[in-house]
Amino acid sequence: MDSGGNGCRRDPDADQGFTLIELLIIIVILGIISAAVIISLTGVTTQSMVASCSSDASTVQTAVQAYDTQTGGSPAATPALLTAPPTTYLHTFPSSSKYKITLVSGIVMIAAPGSATPVPFGTPNACAGAG
Repeated sequence: MDSGGNGCRRDPDADQGFTLIELLIIIVILGIISAAVIISLTGVTTQSMVASCSSDASTVQTAVQAYDTQTGGSPAATPALLTAPPTTYLHTFPSSSKYKITLVSGIVMIAAPGSATPVPFGTPNACAGAG
């Protein structure tokens, strides 16, 4: 049975599915793509933790400045003073398992990761270890 003049014969009862090799190749390609996506998302997570650390420290720094402006800086700002009524500068003091923000004599200090030695906010790469 000639299928049209090109000399190829085609069995009309043959299955038209994928072979095992074709399916394995597709699975390998999908695995490579998923690995690339996971690797790229890991970098995004790290960047977001560093940005979160910087943002939280900046928020605390702004609250300390507002406190110092209103009180003249005496007594030195503490988390309890910044979050206590009647003048609440922060609703809650920021915290994370990846970094630690503290106040030492009214100076915002960052330890990233939380077990590291704290450095003053504004120090280059202070939040770099948060990711």
